Amino acid sequence: MTKITRPKGRVLGLDIGKKRIGSALSDELLITTSPFRAFEVKSLNQTLQEIVTVCRDHKVGVLVVGVPFELDGSEGEQTNYTVGVIKKLMTAFNPKALEDSNLVLNTLMDNTDPAFYLLDERYTSVQAEGLIKNKKLKNEERRKEKDNMSALILVETFIMNVS
Repeated sequence: MTKITRPKGRVLGLDIGKKRIGSALSDELLITTSPFRAFEVKSLNQTLQEIVTVCRDHKVGVLVVGVPFELDGSEGEQTNYTVGVIKKLMTAFNPKALEDSNLVLNTLMDNTDPAFYLLDERYTSVQAEGLIKNKKLKNEERRKEKDNMSALILVETFIMNVS
């Protein structure tokens, strides 16, 4: 992964799922990252509008989104679903966002505000589970926490590559 120029604003990480979208938010200086909230997906369009509002309210400069590839690196059903959600979210910020570009991993796509950065998230769930394994949580709370911690790992991975 190549070094990335420091973005203006906070970084919001998203772990996209069909039932929930986990999120984590950095501070303005990119020093700390905290789990933010798990967005319940009842209506995808409504949930995406909530994310747009969060980005504007918290002055988000970059959205880091995990793309779930299969362990062998191939695309699966969840990959295709996630890419579709990313495209909808990008066009929510800029209706013309996808006219001139394709989605690219590990590249800052700055034709929207906030910019988008896509990361391979194959192992984030395993890492997140390790971070919360000793917490005494009920199943639903554990899933939300795991989604948010996966998003936190995405943000921290991005921040480690900022110059």
